[in-house]
Amino acid sequence: MLNPWKYDVEFLSELNGGSVKPVKNSTDLRLDPLAGSGCPFLLSNTDFRVETRGNTESERVTTVGRKRNQVQLLRRSAPSSLAVLAPSVPITDAGLPGGPAFVQAQDSWDKVIVFRLGSKQANGQRTVEVLEIGARRDGESIWLTQPVDQAVFGSPIITPDGVIGLVQDEQTGTFLPEDVLRAPVLLKMN
Repeated sequence: MLNPWKYDVEFLSELNGGSVKPVKNSTDLRLDPLAGSGCPFLLSNTDFRVETRGNTESERVTTVGRKRNQVQLLRRSAPSSLAVLAPSVPITDAGLPGGPAFVQAQDSWDKVIVFRLGSKQANGQRTVEVLEIGARRDGESIWLTQPVDQAVFGSPIITPDGVIGLVQDEQTGTFLPEDVLRAPVLLKMN
């Protein structure tokens, strides 16, 4: 999520109530290499750019606390809500291929792989757990047959034939657009 606070009803309630205020130009996006080698990539350094796709869906929610408050909450699991982080320097290493059109068109997949990012170890590297689960098409979304936790949000959804989407929440993913699927390197694994 590019702006995680816009998906958090409690924080939005505090923001609308005036008890917290964002500091202008204080946010940045940081991408850390999983292998622990190399420097992090920062949006503020123009190491990558953010390309938003589609329209983020929202809903008006009434919060209950010391007083009732109306907030505009963004929906994390919407097929039209996607941001692509594109590196400023072309990547030429081999990566995971995008799944062919016939694989994306299927109604279900017996086995897909998603990744759970773990905490940093003593050696400075992060752990990555591979989860094997089933998935099925749910209109324009991908429905995971087993719920996952926040550490899986943003993971690619990989079939034996290639990547078809990204995990958005506990049981929902979005299909990747055609131009992203056909990019020379979709995801580099170390």
